[in-house]
Amino acid sequence: MDWHKVITAEEHQAALLPVNGLMQVIINGKKICLARNQMGYFAIQDNCPHAGGVLSRGWCEGNRVVCPVHRYAYDLK
Repeated sequence: MDWHKVITAEEHQAALLPVNGLMQVIINGKKICLARNQMGYFAIQDNCPHAGGVLSRGWCEGNRVVCPVHRYAYDLK
């Protein structure tokens, strides 16, 4: 396992990713959905395994990321 910095302290302070926000980051060529909720930051795969939707184009509702294609909600925990 390797650690990769995806957001700096300055970007965090500037609210680059607001609470309940999503964004795509690419690490070593792999697309990752970075989610932020009231508990902190989470990183998950950026494609929905059911419908193939891009999860970073969906939305965050509390502890869940919602697929923009078929509205399935994935628990971030």
